[in-house]
Amino acid sequence: ANLTPDSCARVLAAKAAGAWNLHCLSRDLPLDFFILYSSATTVLGNPGQGAYVAANAALETLAAQRRSLGLPALAVGWGPLSDVGMLAREPAALASLSALLGAEALTSDQALDALEALHGCAPAQVAVANLDWSRARRLPAASSPIFGRMAQGAAADDGEAPVFSAEAL
Repeated sequence: ANLTPDSCARVLAAKAAGAWNLHCLSRDLPLDFFILYSSATTVLGNPGQGAYVAANAALETLAAQRRSLGLPALAVGWGPLSDVGMLAREPAALASLSALLGAEALTSDQALDALEALHGCAPAQVAVANLDWSRARRLPAASSPIFGRMAQGAAADDGEAPVFSAEAL
């Protein structure tokens, strides 16, 4: 309800336009990897953060587009991180988000270990989060078909379950 075109444009400019510019400037370079940091909120939702979710969805779409062009790309939708970024500076926000999403925050070391495990073998878009599925089922996204597949087997090896536990990697 509070989203305005100006506020949405500011958020999209930071992530989506920045990533698009990097893509345009590097698409003819022989890169080994092109990694975009997204958010698990594109799968799980995040009330009050529509522009943020849209910007992260744009990153994931760009990764899929690059892959379709034969270019390297990986968009990682990170769950909450406990020791870096905004949530590390605002412990109350971290606690609230963790309770809402049913997620235990990852440490930056866990995230980097997961990123290393994903490099070269993941689909174009993947989310990495430690979810408590019994709590996460309360989310509005829980009624979507993709959420049901994730809940049935987040560590499935068929490439269709986009959310993994950092410990499973």
